[in-house]
Amino acid sequence: YNSALDWDPFDRQNISEGPVNELRIAAFRGRKLAIRDRNMFSAGGSSDPKLVFNLSTAGKVTEKFKTKAIKTTLDPIWKEQFTFALKPEDCGGSCSLQVKCEDADTISSNDAMG
Repeated sequence: YNSALDWDPFDRQNISEGPVNELRIAAFRGRKLAIRDRNMFSAGGSSDPKLVFNLSTAGKVTEKFKTKAIKTTLDPIWKEQFTFALKPEDCGGSCSLQVKCEDADTISSNDAMG
């Protein structure tokens, strides 16, 4: 048993009082992610992974959600959730959710991880 993995993102405490039609996103964890920050003194390395969610309605990005970057790990645990009110007519026939994993960098631009 690993208590760090014990998480119910949509339990009663986290139910929103918003409209019935809503999109719920739960970012739980990543495993064995790519190394994007090489260690100069050994063959290994790590990353500072974060997730970026782009919700597009009618062909344009209307909402953007980001998790916190978890420092120096290839196996992050975020345990974050996002809720967005979404009605069928908001989509104009097509809605899409793009999820990207990035290595957060402070000096240079973020590196794509998938």
